[in-house]
Amino acid sequence: MLFDPYPKNNLNDLYDRRAEIERLQNGVKYPLTVIQGLRRTGKSSLVKSVLNDMIYIDIRKYSGKGYISYRDLIEEFNNAINRDLKDRLRDVFKNISGINILGNSISLSWKKNRVRLIDVLNAIDDYYNNNNKNIIITIDEIQELIKLKGYNFLNDIAYSFDNFKSIKFVLTGSQIGALHNYLKMDDYNSPLYGRAYTLIDLKPFNREQSMDFLKKGFNEFNIDFNDAENVYNTLGGIPGWLAYYGFRYVNNSKDPMNETIKNARNTIIMEFCNFIANREMAFKRYYLILNKCIERSSWSEIKNYIENNEGNIIPNSVLNKMLNNLIDYSFIKKYDEKYELIDNMMRYAFKDRIKCGNM
Repeated sequence: MLFDPYPKNNLNDLYDRRAEIERLQNGVKYPLTVIQGLRRTGKSSLVKSVLNDMIYIDIRKYSGKGYISYRDLIEEFNNAINRDLKDRLRDVFKNISGINILGNSISLSWKKNRVRLIDVLNAIDDYYNNNNKNIIITIDEIQELIKLKGYNFLNDIAYSFDNFKSIKFVLTGSQIGALHNYLKMDDYNSPLYGRAYTLIDLKPFNREQSMDFLKKGFNEFNIDFNDAENVYNTLGGIPGWLAYYGFRYVNNSKDPMNETIKNARNTIIMEFCNFIANREMAFKRYYLILNKCIERSSWSEIKNYIENNEGNIIPNSVLNKMLNNLIDYSFIKKYDEKYELIDNMMRYAFKDRIKCGNM
């Protein structure tokens, strides 16, 4: 169902994306694939619909946290392995220090007799290599691991790339600048420097695709829908918002557009509050930038807007850093020397004052 509000797990429920599907199918024949795309463009749906034998780890839950510990990382692997390899646990993890096999589950130790994650990956690779199969490890929103303290997971990916035959990594990220700042594929000092990888860039739908998506979605319910252009003009081409609107409409909502806008506003504000969690002192300035970017604005227009609101001068270097942070975390984009919100729906979130906790 195209209007299913949850991530898809069947190719029949994906709209178009033929090129991206083919690129992912080819990419996972090799050690490393990176999928980038704005929030709600369908990265998780693409992965779950195309890939079958997979260990899937979702790091989004840490978006509002200031740091991630090695314990957190081990627990995420522990949960994913127990879920995705449950019928193979005893065969995969025999006689490995730091791993306890308890009936039909395993426990990875993160404290006493701490397990080495590379040993876990080695055991998985050995099992699949001996069975002439590949196994995909997907890390969703991997840029969150930039907050991982005392451990660099990129070393494990690089080691796997060079030494393991059966493990293939798929890394996804919606905060595109932050994703590349973490991976540092072009940085000589990065563990992943020089490694070949497949890059898949998942774009929002254009006008024609959005209208066709809505038409085909409503056709599944035998509804003759004639307002697709107005829906696109309001919501834009983010598949998640279009699907949510269609879901509310076919479930007899009294006002599907307002419900979609309300849902989008609440979701975007939550994501902004997660972004600002470790930047509390700059909350007002970040909000003012986003509020100003509802209209395409130049650097000087943004600077003047902040200074007029605060009654203080903002140093150029501070403003530049804040703008770059908002670009890296996919709130704004720069085009023809002007800045604007990256998603149509953000204007509903940032046109009025918002509140994040006690800020």
